[in-house]
Order: sequence, then C-alpha cells, then structure tokens
Amino acid sequence: MNETRGVEGGRERGKCLPLLMVLDDDDGLLRLISKLLSREGYRCVTHTNPLVALCEMQEEAPTLLLVDHRLGEMTGEEFLDRLEEMRLRVPFIVITGQGDERVAVHMMKQGALDYVVKDAGFLDLLPLVIRRALDHLEAGRRAQDAEAALRRSEANLAKAQQISRLGSYEIAVEDGELDHWSLESYRILGLDPAQGPISREEFIERFVYPDDRDRFAAMMTRAIEEGAAYELEFRIVRTDGTLRYLQSAGEPVRDATGRLVRVIGTT
Repeated sequence: MNETRGVEGGRERGKCLPLLMVLDDDDGLLRLISKLLSREGYRCVTHTNPLVALCEMQEEAPTLLLVDHRLGEMTGEEFLDRLEEMRLRVPFIVITGQGDERVAVHMMKQGALDYVVKDAGFLDLLPLVIRRALDHLEAGRRAQDAEAALRRSEANLAKAQQISRLGSYEIAVEDGELDHWSLESYRILGLDPAQGPISREEFIERFVYPDDRDRFAAMMTRAIEEGAAYELEFRIVRTDGTLRYLQSAGEPVRDATGRLVRVIGTT
C-alpha cells in the first residue's frame, strides 16, 4: 500500500497552527486535500497506511483527525478502536463515500464531530466542515479553561475565608432556607459540609444561644420580609458544646424587577 505523508502550513503570529491528519486509501485524493488545506493555512499530514499513522500519532497527536470509513485492510471504525486501546483521544471527522451516510451517522454516535461525503462538492465543503469542528473544539477548550479558573477561584476564596475565619451564606427568600454555606461557615458551627445547609428555624434552635434567639429571629424576619440590610452580634453553641461569639452582616439581592430574591451575608 502506498504511503503519502506531507506537512504543510506553519505558524501564525508565533502561534502553532492546528495539525490536521487525514487518512484515506486514495493517494490522489490525499494530494488534493493536502494542497487544499495548505492553502487554507493548516498544517496537514496525510496517510494511506493506518498503522504508520498510529505510530506517528504517539509522537504528536493531531488537533483534528479526518478518517475515511474504508482504509484498505482496516476500516475507519477499527482504526478508532485502536486509538481507544492506545488511550489516544483525538477529535475526528468521518470521510465517507456516497451511499455510506448511514455508516457516518453511526460513527457520529461513536463520537465523530461531523462527517463529509466524497461527492462532487467534497473539496468545496471540506474546509467549512473542518472550521466548524475546530471552532467547536476551541469553544470547548475555553469552557474548560473557564471552569478550571472558576475552581481555582473558589478554592482560593475558601482558603482566604479559612485564614480570616470569615464564612459566607445565602438565604433563599421564598422558603427561608439557607441554600448555600461556604466551607468556613460549616467549620464555624462544627458541621460536616456533606450534610448540606439547614433551615433557618433549625439553625436558630440548634445553634443560636437561647438568650439571643428572639433577637436573631427578629433580625432575620425583617431582612427576609422587608429586604433590610443588617449587622448583628450574637452567640452560638457549636456541635461540640463550646460557645462562640459571632458577628453576622447581610444585604438583600433583588432581581431586575426589584423583587427580593435572596439575602447574602457573612459570619
């Protein structure tokens, strides 16, 4: 079996361009695809031999793989199974001949980002399909980066609250439940975070010092019913029986219509 391999494209403003790998058993078609993708500004590697492609992918995995359903002695599905066995997870697009659309749809269910049929408009459509797939991958990467940044931010906030011994919480106005507590709020009370927040009534009954309960309850009622900001010093009895003096401050949060939706506070 003939083997065609070529790398085209380069760098854009010092940034490495996406690497595309194309597997097809038609050597002439691969040359056309390589020239096309080079003109589009991509780095492109083409192969007719799937075993050679597998070896090369261990050195540098492509950004996007375009794989024909028919690869001579190996099908596209078998090639993807080999990738899975090697724990190489590479985003891919299926190339298929006319009449094989059902196969392509099946491979879409196996994780393909898209498929393109080798018909009269194949070369015109291919750059559009590739750009759509790359845009999808870039959007996913940005979402993952944002999620990772959020996790770092939350971890830093939790550490800062632990250092300063400052807890935070949110109270849902409609049902009076404490719908969110920070980790430090649980530590202050001596509770296990896995148990989740407790209702306002249970908090008052279990933790607020008896002599301070009426004052605390009145403050919370006014905050929830009237949307009033507050600041209050009171005592709690932790789960281990020790007495703590706390200062709690809160402010209302309203929606676009001015309706009170929650109260946020610190302890």
